[in-house]
Amino acid sequence: MSSKKLVVRLCIGACATAFVFPVARAAEFLVNDEAPLNIVVPGVNYVAGIPADTSTLGVTTDGFAFCANVGSQTSGAIITLAPSHPRWTLPDAYLKKFNFTGAKLLVNRPASGPSIEHTLSCQVRLADGLIASPFSRWAPYIFVDGFDRGIEATQYASMVNWQPVAGFDWASPDWSEVPVDSCSFTMAPDDLPAVEELSLCAAAAGIVPNGTDSFGQRSRTMWTHRSGSSVGSTYAYLARIDLRLGQQSGLGPNSGFDVLTPDSVQQVPESVDFEIRDGYDSDYLSDSYTYCFRTSLPAAPLNASACSGQPSWSGTGVVEARVPLSIVTGTTEWSRYLVVVRTTESTLIPGATPVAAVAVLSDPMVIRDDVTPGDMFSGDNVIFGFAFEDGVFPWMTP
Repeated sequence: MSSKKLVVRLCIGACATAFVFPVARAAEFLVNDEAPLNIVVPGVNYVAGIPADTSTLGVTTDGFAFCANVGSQTSGAIITLAPSHPRWTLPDAYLKKFNFTGAKLLVNRPASGPSIEHTLSCQVRLADGLIASPFSRWAPYIFVDGFDRGIEATQYASMVNWQPVAGFDWASPDWSEVPVDSCSFTMAPDDLPAVEELSLCAAAAGIVPNGTDSFGQRSRTMWTHRSGSSVGSTYAYLARIDLRLGQQSGLGPNSGFDVLTPDSVQQVPESVDFEIRDGYDSDYLSDSYTYCFRTSLPAAPLNASACSGQPSWSGTGVVEARVPLSIVTGTTEWSRYLVVVRTTESTLIPGATPVAAVAVLSDPMVIRDDVTPGDMFSGDNVIFGFAFEDGVFPWMTP
């Protein structure tokens, strides 16, 4: 079997030395307790800076790693983790420790056993948007592997924490029946979560307007819109973000658009942070962006005016937003529509590959809680968008 070589560059001050790190073709990147991603060209690039907190570990993989530092715990990090995917710009975050073991690059995890406790939180998806394993060390994912062999299309197509009602067919789904709010259910027999999240919930859902429901309609991918075919055209994408601290309120779906104060929330943190990040195909989309949060869907078509009249923020690179929830302040549920507006950099439209994604990341210390672990269903924490409004991954098509 042939092998590839990953070049690891080590730079100190003005001097630069390089050495070749030979690995097998199956070289892998593993972060925290997430599933491995295959490392691809240009491979791994480590730059050690002076001072040490300017060091960067870059790694390019065939899949997607969305990371952020979440929570108030001191990270103790001196190295920036910079994941990347061919053509894509992904969020950076701080790591605590990394090492090479055989053909594996391990970040914040030993060769065996659980990951080390740290603020680094990551959501990992394979190149085709899938989750590689039905369970993480701490919580369920979307079911795959041998547990549901033969009905992968059913599980993959859902991407939602919901027990379908009798007669519902994922092969020909009526998305209006699927709960829009992934973190709030009526808890009636026809509206139950597949995995009940007792202390913490986070989700990024795909939404399309259906003309009858003010909260929109659930979709497997983000609502996107491209204003034209020329370079510089507006490209906008929208995801619904749902967050919850504490147990199910029982107030029903979509209640997260209101500020709620549950009568009692036991055995959960007094407050918790969530981080929202996006990622994008930087060959196709601009680095500059404008984003906003809305409490109602904008009128179609989705375009740059979707943020008009809303508090908005502009910048370059990935979108970074922090949302704190607190029992003390009474803000324990939060639902918003995130709208991101960029422009196109190319007229070459990718086919069945996404051009944007939105991820929600929870405090890893709460996720690891022994008594009431949080965000137990993380299969709904990442949502992708495509250049075509009807674009999907190939496996999403029945």
